[in-house]
Amino acid sequence: MALPELEYGGRVLALPPFYKHITGGFQVKQISRAGLCLLCLNLMVMARQGTIEGTVTDAATGYPLSGCNIMIKGSKLGAAADRNGEFVIDHIAAGRYTLEASMIGYGIVLKPEITVEMHRVTQVHFELSAQAIHTESVSVTDSYFNQSSDALMSGYDFSSREIRSSPGSAEDVFRMLKSIPGVGTTGSKSANLIVRGGDRNENLTLLDGIEISSPLHFSREDMSMGVISIVDPAMIRNVEFLTGGFPAEYGDRLSSVFELKIKDGNRTQFNHDINLSMAGFNAFMDGPLSGNTNMVLTVRRGVFDLFTKMMGRSVQPRYWDMLGKVTWQPATGHQLSLIGFYYLDDAERREKMEDHGDLARKFDRMTWNDYGSAVGLNWRYLFNDRGFAMTTLEWTGNGNESKIGYAVNPDLNGDDNLTQNMQLKSQISYRAADWIMLKTGAYIKRISSDYDRWREADTLQTGFVIPAYRRIYQLPVTLQKGAFVQASVRPSARLTLNPGLRFDTHDLTGESYLSPRLGMGFHLTGRTTLNASWGIYHQAPSALAFSRDGRNLALKSSKAEHRIMGIEHRLSPDMRVVMELYTKDLERCFSTNDTTNVITNDGSGFSRGVEITLQKKMSRNLMASVAYTWSESKRKEGPDDPEFYFDYDRRHNLIAMGVWQMSEKWRLGIKAQAASGNPCTPVNGSTQLFGEWFVVEGEKNAARFPDYQTLDVRVDRSFRFSGWTLNMYLEVWNLLNRENVLDYYYECDAAGTPVRKTVADFPIMPMLGFNAQF
Repeated sequence: MALPELEYGGRVLALPPFYKHITGGFQVKQISRAGLCLLCLNLMVMARQGTIEGTVTDAATGYPLSGCNIMIKGSKLGAAADRNGEFVIDHIAAGRYTLEASMIGYGIVLKPEITVEMHRVTQVHFELSAQAIHTESVSVTDSYFNQSSDALMSGYDFSSREIRSSPGSAEDVFRMLKSIPGVGTTGSKSANLIVRGGDRNENLTLLDGIEISSPLHFSREDMSMGVISIVDPAMIRNVEFLTGGFPAEYGDRLSSVFELKIKDGNRTQFNHDINLSMAGFNAFMDGPLSGNTNMVLTVRRGVFDLFTKMMGRSVQPRYWDMLGKVTWQPATGHQLSLIGFYYLDDAERREKMEDHGDLARKFDRMTWNDYGSAVGLNWRYLFNDRGFAMTTLEWTGNGNESKIGYAVNPDLNGDDNLTQNMQLKSQISYRAADWIMLKTGAYIKRISSDYDRWREADTLQTGFVIPAYRRIYQLPVTLQKGAFVQASVRPSARLTLNPGLRFDTHDLTGESYLSPRLGMGFHLTGRTTLNASWGIYHQAPSALAFSRDGRNLALKSSKAEHRIMGIEHRLSPDMRVVMELYTKDLERCFSTNDTTNVITNDGSGFSRGVEITLQKKMSRNLMASVAYTWSESKRKEGPDDPEFYFDYDRRHNLIAMGVWQMSEKWRLGIKAQAASGNPCTPVNGSTQLFGEWFVVEGEKNAARFPDYQTLDVRVDRSFRFSGWTLNMYLEVWNLLNRENVLDYYYECDAAGTPVRKTVADFPIMPMLGFNAQF
């Protein structure tokens, strides 16, 4: 498209596209010298400005909030939402701001860290919660914290900016969540989440409502790895993390719910970002496809292989991931979103690795290939100002192939597995009255799996011989179905009750079970709330668990009972202190052993703990949190077996984190952690079998690794140039270079003396990152 022109001194000058903001939309054909100077001055100012646009909706019903006021705190700039809940704020100088959304009958919501860049449109979405009638003793104040009406406690929300600036996370959302109370430390080598004494496979991960079974690169259900999230942080609008007591709409998991919400594409212009860091090289793009359609896309290539090759390591892991979303509004009240992602992991090794697991120490050849993809279609129908329906059709697939052996026989051991799920689910949210919100829904899931695993005979460090085997199995196509109903009831301004009930059936296990839930919140004052939650939770065996051995087809679902009490006090709109006490009783836990592939439901156990958190959202150039957790987690493999400490039991865990915006260009972040060591099984001696020495193990998990301590630092620097912005960061993990023990393994010398060797976490590790925005 040709640029608009004006005439000065017989010359024709071209104006940039945003000239209408200066001329009021009139075509200017001739201009005087003074007018040209004024125009040039305005153009220089406009060149360093950006725009904020977004939407405002009711948090419960999704209805657009026409007339809602959105203001930039500390200025007179602002706008009112139109009948579609949309707003635009123009002529904003490049920088970081806090936005405030307010409307009569709703709580005031504050969003800090809204970054405006030159020539760019920044998208912001507000969800306001309707408030009960105010009384003299219970008043409503503005807040930086988003509190879901469905989950009254054990909930945390974070913006994309908070995730990317968190020290010690390398801008990865899973690593950032390890700073939350109740989340156990697995060390810097893994991004897996251990929530309140649960297993890493007990966490439900949702990506815009689509269930993701493998959300980490280099992660398998039966291997405790998981290096980095498959979701690029550039795609994230915000995340919600529930560490317990989650409502009835979430099922088939025992420990937590982690929901990532993807941002929509820009409605008015295209934006482009390029990012390079230890996490990888990625390109990001978003923008409009038509008047009512927008898109957002990111493609990322990991660079671990380049760094490990320079370090002379024998393994060069590579990964790719791609995530995209197209949003279309075909008519008023209707919105369709198509989401798709794909990831690929591969690695190859050609020598032994002494500081890794048994297979890595024994064999000198390995190939590793993991892959996964998902496609989901969300249809959101806003049927009136009191409610909406959300229907999702999704397909996901995850597979892995690996071979481990020697140079002369590289495929002595191997895997070739593929699991596919297809799911249709729908739910309705409806405000029946000003004091009651209802939600109900149902789902049906189709599960299929192909399994192939082979192993050569192996001898454990204790001398036990595992015979060679091969298992090829195709799981019968099975269905999992269910429905739920829940409510949020406010009989008074002080009291909120959240009852819920879930019903699920599983064809392969032959089970049908109910999962009742109940939450309560009582406002002692306008700033202090007493909360409680109770619920029954079930988790069905995975397709992999069924497939490993024919006897595993007798497996049933595991069961957990959550009981939580807590108190929350708002010290200020941006700061809160929370204390929660929890217990989690476990029944029919999946019980495994090192010598066979048989899994039973003979396990049981419990987790209990106390969490105390002081959290300050980013405001007045400071974000900080201090979280302390005391916890105890024990298991039993069978009804007559002794109790032992769970592998991830940490009695004490203290994490302090702070981020200081020193100036418009500089930011400093520090995170310190001190935690008790995880349990480990001691070695009491050795014994000789068949002419070889093997270790004799003591009571399971009766000893502990040394305490875990680490200090991480991050420094950010931003540069603004004409037409683009560059952000750089330097992050240093384990600044004090402490040796944190992750595991011990033993080998006997010629005299039969057990020699202990250590698998340690990362030493001091610096990393650089660059982000360019165009």
